[in-house]
Order: sequence, then structure tokens, then C-alpha cells
Amino acid sequence: MAKDGQGRLWALGAGDIFQIQIVGNSLTEVAGTRKPTPAHSSFDAAECVRGSSNIGQTVWEDKNGNGTQDTGELGIENVTVDLYWDLNGNGVINANDPVVGTLTTDANGNYDFSELIFGNYIVKVTDRNGLLADATLTSTTDTLAVNLPVGAVDFNSANFGYQPVASDPSVLLVKRITAINGSTTTQGGDNLAGYIDQQDDASSGGSPYDDNRLSIPGPATNPGDPQPDTDKWPDPNTFLIGGIHGGFTKPGDELEYTIYFLSAGESDAEAVLFCDRVPDNVRFLPTAFNSATPDPQGIPTDDHGILLQIGSGNGLALSNSADGDQGRYFAPGESLVAVYPQLTSCGDNKNGAIVVDLGTLPKAESSGSPASSYGFVRFRGQVK
Repeated sequence: MAKDGQGRLWALGAGDIFQIQIVGNSLTEVAGTRKPTPAHSSFDAAECVRGSSNIGQTVWEDKNGNGTQDTGELGIENVTVDLYWDLNGNGVINANDPVVGTLTTDANGNYDFSELIFGNYIVKVTDRNGLLADATLTSTTDTLAVNLPVGAVDFNSANFGYQPVASDPSVLLVKRITAINGSTTTQGGDNLAGYIDQQDDASSGGSPYDDNRLSIPGPATNPGDPQPDTDKWPDPNTFLIGGIHGGFTKPGDELEYTIYFLSAGESDAEAVLFCDRVPDNVRFLPTAFNSATPDPQGIPTDDHGILLQIGSGNGLALSNSADGDQGRYFAPGESLVAVYPQLTSCGDNKNGAIVVDLGTLPKAESSGSPASSYGFVRFRGQVK
């Protein structure tokens, strides 16, 4: 659209040029003024007029698919968005509706078409860079009709949500007995409490923590071997300490259980809720970690029988009660599903259970990275 030296407005459309006039809040063609014109781009006319209004906002990753940008749902960078001039105001992109601008979203997923005059426009997410390939649109449509009235208007509600492609989050769990009566045997081939697994000792060559092997060595591949995602663990010789056998124990002995976790899937593991039942013939020790640093989100004066460590930092002691920290102990017979309905797979709580809300665990990119992709939960019990 352009203004000539006589104050008239002209527009390009379908290879023709024609005069337009303002009627109320709309632009209409002046009859009898249409005539063919040599090949031109719609930009030749549209760029000649500058207004004071804006249309824009955000293209974002709608992780939960609810159509609303919630806390933690970030914008998507490098997505192309086109702005069309809706010549007939029908809210649909027709063949002769010119593109008056193309933008690419910034690092926060934002875009903003500026210097617009009043009239009818259509915003369309074109995604020529393929950032949204196979993602699910959670907005009503990938186009939005906008009517700008006369005057300066900042229309900042042209938002488009896309749910990312469903992938496979996966959390690996490895449970070990890491101490008996406060002591862990770490010499080659020996498990806790002097228990020696001769077969493991022979096949592992007497390496430390011989119960710690995640694969079975040998000339042939064992079909039960774990998949290569085990390479995302930190160094097993320094992290996955402990044994799968407790050896010979007697009533009164204290056992320490550690459950190591690793987010080893193709995407972040979200809303991870961890549950572990106290083994039969073992009594949960509610004060096991009273001397450790308590989680400040909980009640520091309560007993702390659970330890949570994320990455390689120092662990925090979690209280046994239902307070503000991430852990809780359920006494024998107490219902887990009454508090966490999703824990039906944890089975009957006959001898006590611990539950820890791990939140979101980012997927591991390499061994021990990022640090928040792995850690452990620990508790202690006494043999009955």
C-alpha cells in the first residue's frame, strides 16, 4: 500500500494496482481504478506506509499441553512468523493477501511486528527453520486474525503454544547395601560383611565393588546386558559403591540401603516420584540422619531418616513427616496411594516405605553431566 502525491492510497493485488479508500475502520477498493501493473512485490507498496501499532508476543513450548504458558515453559527461539494484510477482512489467508513482514523469534521466543497502520491482519507461524517439526499445536490454530483500530495499539496477545514431540524419559535405579554396622568393605572381590561371591570375583578379576558391574563380561554378548545408556553414570568405581548381598547378619545389625538414580532417557524425566519399601525383617531407623544437614524446606527439629543427594554435592537429610521437604516415611500399614494416587505400583506397605519427590531430572548428556541428572536416596534399618 502506498500514498501518491495527491494524497490517494493505492494497493497491489493479483497483479493489479488499485486505489483504496478509508471507510470507517476499513479499507475498500475505489471502483474503476484497478489496472494492470508490471510485476511487483507486495512489499513495494506495503513498506511505504508506517503506522504506530504493534502485533506480537510469544511462541512457546507447552510441555503439559494445556494451552497456557506456565512457569518453566520457555519460548522457542528461531521460529519464523509471517504477518499478512487481510485485504477482505475475512480472517482467512487468501491468495491475494500480501505478506507485509516476516520475523524470527528471539532467544525468549518473542517477536514483534511494529510500525503498523490500522486494518485487518493475520499472523501465521510458518516455522521455515523446522523447529516445530512433529510438535503438537496446543493453540486453537497456527494463525490469528487481528483487527487494529485507528490509533496506536500494542497487540501483544498473539501467542502460539507447541507441545514437544513425545520422547522416552527413563530413570535407571540401582539399589545397593552400602554399609553394615557403619562399615563398607571396599577391597577387591570382597562384598559387605566378608561375603565373597566366587563367581563374580573370578569374572571381574578382583576389582573393587565386584557387585557393581553393570554388564557381564565374556566372548559372547549376554542378551540381558544393559543398553549403552549405562555409560551416563558417573565413574561406577567411585559412585555406585555397595553390594547386592548383605552376607551373614543377625538381629540388631544395622544395614544402610542406597538407591542410585540416573535420568538416562531421550528427554528430561518430569515429576519423578520415587518409592521404596523397607525390606522384610528390617526396622526403619527414623533418626539415622539426624546429624546430617537438614533440608531447609522441612522441619529441622523433626527426626530425619532419609538422605537425598543430587549430583556430587553434599546430601540433605529429609524428615520423616509430611512437611515441606522432598521426602516422607510411611509407617507399616499406612496408605501411600491415599497421599500419592500414582504409587499403585509400589505394592502393599507391610513393613514401612519411603517416598521422595525428585521433581524433574534433566537427561544425562554424558558421564555425570549434568550433575542434576543423577544422585541417590539413602536410608537405614535394623535387622529384627
